[in-house]
Amino acid sequence: MKDIIIKRERLSNSKILLYTSVALILVFFGLQLFVLTTVGAQGERVTQVREEQNRLRIENEIKQAEILKLQSRKEILTSIENLDMKESEVVMIDGSTKIADNSNL
Repeated sequence: MKDIIIKRERLSNSKILLYTSVALILVFFGLQLFVLTTVGAQGERVTQVREEQNRLRIENEIKQAEILKLQSRKEILTSIENLDMKESEVVMIDGSTKIADNSNL
């Protein structure tokens, strides 16, 4: 009789262990599915943010190049104004030869 009670307890304990193991495995898979779904959605958002960063970086480089181009033009115009250059008259001797009039120098 004692053996039957022990066998029932062992059987009952093994059923509890089996149900607990199955429940833990199901919880584990459920958590994995939740994490993968969440990270997957966030991964797409991260990709979009990186693409936007790259686009903005390229746009910024283009704007910086335009600024440098405009600054160099401004410096050239400023340096031309500071040279005190004067217009000279061109006197045509014949149709193929041009001589500058040096009287304004």
